[in-house]
Amino acid sequence: MKLRKIAKRVLGTGHKTFGILMGLYPAFLFFGVRVRFSKDFLQATLYLPVRWYFRNGHGTIFGGAILAASDPFPAIMFSKNLPWALTWTRGHEVEFLKPGKKRLRGIVHLTIEEIEEARHQLMLHGNFRKTYHYNFIDESDEIIALVHSTIHMRNPRHSRYMSKRDVNASPIPEK
Repeated sequence: MKLRKIAKRVLGTGHKTFGILMGLYPAFLFFGVRVRFSKDFLQATLYLPVRWYFRNGHGTIFGGAILAASDPFPAIMFSKNLPWALTWTRGHEVEFLKPGKKRLRGIVHLTIEEIEEARHQLMLHGNFRKTYHYNFIDESDEIIALVHSTIHMRNPRHSRYMSKRDVNASPIPEK
């Protein structure tokens, strides 16, 4: 089966199945990352355990593990809510405040208003870019890291990106 067909099937799954499949992604599987999505894909909760093989020399969680675990989630959540738009992470930055010695939890939260703002900008201008901020906290609710993730979205059916033969097509693809 072609990779594109597999990706389409995975993106079409429900919130529980999608969270399990995300946990099986090799980068998350070996880090032990668990992911839970809300039914409407407006919230994702990430759990990052402390593993012996990604501790640094000080016995704390290696920063690259936090970076890798947090990278795709705003883009994925927008992809699930606006599946006709092309979505990717444009920039990603983690600001480390304290060393992580215990299991970490990150909560990425979007609102209906943010989804509607993106939809409006995609219809009007053909693209949308915004930075989202969220935290990783440990078991004692101390903030360990601040995450700044910039997503970029594009409407492939916007006149700005269409060739002349496609001008009469609908701005939102049919399902």
